[in-house]
Amino acid sequence: MVSLMKLIQAVIFILAINFFLILAFGSFFTVHAQGWRGIVPLRTSKAEVVRKFKVKGEEIAGYTEYKLPKYKVVINYSVGKCAESPESEWDLEKDTVISVSIYPLTGITLRDLKIDVSNFEKRSLSMDLPSVFTYVDVNSGFSVTVDTHSRLGADGVADFGYYPPKKFSNLKCPKSH
Repeated sequence: MVSLMKLIQAVIFILAINFFLILAFGSFFTVHAQGWRGIVPLRTSKAEVVRKFKVKGEEIAGYTEYKLPKYKVVINYSVGKCAESPESEWDLEKDTVISVSIYPLTGITLRDLKIDVSNFEKRSLSMDLPSVFTYVDVNSGFSVTVDTHSRLGADGVADFGYYPPKKFSNLKCPKSH
C-alpha cells in the first residue's frame, strides 16, 4: 500500500513538472504569433484596439497612430473585403488589424524583449544605413529592426512588429484586383 502511494505521488509530480514545462516553454515559443498586448493581425478589430488603448488614434496616410506612454503604435487596418473595395489587400472585414508596428519611446534591446533571432532571416534595410537591419520570421509574422550603432549597443531596437503569418497568405486579395 505504501509503495502504491509513492508511485501515485511520483506520477503526479512528473505530470506537474511536464505541465509547468509546457506552460513555461510553450508560451515562450508562441509569443510572436499572439501579437502584441492582445492585438493580433487578422483577428482584432479597431473597436477592440480603442478599448485596449483607451485613446483614439490619429489617422495618417492609411494607418492609425496611437501615442502611448512608452510606445508609438502604428496599426494598418483592412479597408474591407476584396470584393467590396478595390484598395483591399486582404480579404477581411473592414477595420480588422492587418499589421502592428511598435516604436519604443525609451531604449530597449533584443535582450529586453527576450527575442532569440538566431532562426530569423536578417535583412538589410538600406545601403545608406549599414548599421540598421531587420530580423524577420515570416512563419510567425514577426519582425524586429535593430541599429547596431544605437546608444544601447549592438542590439538596440528601433521597432518591432506583427503582421499576418505566411500560412494566411490565402487571405490576400488577388493582384489583379
